[in-house]
Amino acid sequence: MDSGRRLNQALVDIEDKYYSFPLIREWAIEYTYHVVALTILYVFFIHLGVRAMENRLKFELRTMLVCWNSGLAWYSIYSFWQFVPGLLAAESVGDAICDVTYMHKSGGMWTWMFTLSKIAELGDTFFVVAKKKKLIFLHWFHHITV
Repeated sequence: MDSGRRLNQALVDIEDKYYSFPLIREWAIEYTYHVVALTILYVFFIHLGVRAMENRLKFELRTMLVCWNSGLAWYSIYSFWQFVPGLLAAESVGDAICDVTYMHKSGGMWTWMFTLSKIAELGDTFFVVAKKKKLIFLHWFHHITV
């Protein structure tokens, strides 16, 4: 068995063993305030980071940034690859988006994984601040609202 199939089977095993939509839903409701706290910390980090970098030289993080963006891109592509078959198997787009039974299947797990990846994507701001690039409103507004 090639490595791609082994990885896919390992993910299916994880999905079967650990993913439960009712538990995920319960967790998301219970920890809503943690997301709010993380968002507040993110805004605090932006202001603290920008002030800390005012009198410092910018960091050269090209290799690290390429690795970071490549990892996020490959993760997004793989998640999309896993998510779309369930979406296409639904009777309609409305069912795929609104029917909660879809969330009990593979698509639900990959929707959850996509949601969790938004936390990792907050790291994008680190690179903007550390490289002393202009942090535009759209960048941080996007991360706060997503």
